[in-house]
Amino acid sequence: VVFVLHLVTLLGLVTCSSRVGLGGGAFWSNWSQPLSHPGQDLFYGYSLALLGLTGFETATNYIEEAGPFEPRAGRAGFEKALDGLYLMALLINPAISLLVLNSLELTSIRENPHGVLIRVADRVWGPEKMGLLLALDAVIVLAGGLLASLLGGTALIRQLALDRYLPPGLKEKSLWAPVALVAFGCGLLGLAEGDLSLLSGVFSLAFLLWLLCVAATHLCLLCQKPFWPRAQRQGWPFTLWGFGAALVGFIGVALQDPRRLGLFLIFLATHLLLLLLFLHRLQLSRGLLAISRLLPAPLDPLLSAPLLRIVQHLQWSFSMVFFTSSADLHVLNEVIGYVRGREKCSQLLLVHVISPSSEPQVGLQLKEILSLLDHLYPKMKIDLLLLQCEHGLCPQLIHWLSQDTGISPSSMFIWSPSHAFPYSMAALGGVRTIMKK
Repeated sequence: VVFVLHLVTLLGLVTCSSRVGLGGGAFWSNWSQPLSHPGQDLFYGYSLALLGLTGFETATNYIEEAGPFEPRAGRAGFEKALDGLYLMALLINPAISLLVLNSLELTSIRENPHGVLIRVADRVWGPEKMGLLLALDAVIVLAGGLLASLLGGTALIRQLALDRYLPPGLKEKSLWAPVALVAFGCGLLGLAEGDLSLLSGVFSLAFLLWLLCVAATHLCLLCQKPFWPRAQRQGWPFTLWGFGAALVGFIGVALQDPRRLGLFLIFLATHLLLLLLFLHRLQLSRGLLAISRLLPAPLDPLLSAPLLRIVQHLQWSFSMVFFTSSADLHVLNEVIGYVRGREKCSQLLLVHVISPSSEPQVGLQLKEILSLLDHLYPKMKIDLLLLQCEHGLCPQLIHWLSQDTGISPSSMFIWSPSHAFPYSMAALGGVRTIMKK
């Protein structure tokens, strides 16, 4: 409803402005004005114009939160959301720009850049007629955008909790995540001293950095695993072009107002500090435990006992799953080394799925290898689970195992699949992949 209302309002504004025509407005006078720095203006204009593509960064989380998520339906919903956003950006944004240039003088826009569309509506539709309607539409769209942002941010916090980057209590849906997002936004508004243009620049930098991360991730996939099964494929030229376009935009927004970059770095550093503190909570707890044992006698037992329980809980509360299709000792040893080096894991569950296409002797060989792994890694608990499924490793099996063991799919791994693997990684519900060296 919000989208349709906003679309009808903008289309009505553009349609009614056509009666003015390019000859009867201020377009040609604005066009004929000399520019002191045309290259710089074009550079900064391009950088700010990239904000017209915002919205799809939260589309996935919003679609997932809006209803039951099915990989095939979710992907279709995401593609439809992207198509709608791109169509709006390609059609509405240039039309609105031409409308503003045809309705207002550039000098008046520079002197008062606020409420430009309301002034345009008053000029096109008549004073005090449609300006109020446009302002009401802006308020409704802002409220809808805030709701979508809260849903997307809540889903992101939940996913970070599933990936063990945030406290496990945030896995469940509650009011804590939205309240934290609103509180952080209010704090950022206070740092900007209520300057909304400065905050919009911070948002621009965050969005463009997200685009850079997406392009960089795709470049890594092209380098290490070009044959992964996935719904959409893009080659090197398009990916490098997208990375370069986002990088130019990021530099332009940062150079236009250095204050934006400073506030953005505070915003980024705060998030990274919180994530690093939680990631290294076991090391911090051990350090506090060591310090508590150096304290005098009355304080030592008072602090050491609870800290010791916390350390023991953190050591043995993390379990991970690795799906193995073969009894290759080299692969299993590399997997355990990867888990020990990069994950907070004290228990590893090796899962072998027995199917009509699997080799029958693999289960017996894994039992023999398991005893050897127990001697090689005495500080890690390694278990073996044999499952029978005629479809082999499939999304349904992963979902059932997650429900039965309480281990999230984001804490499950598979060895780097071949191009013959029948499922895409998105269909596996968040299962991660260990790349071949």
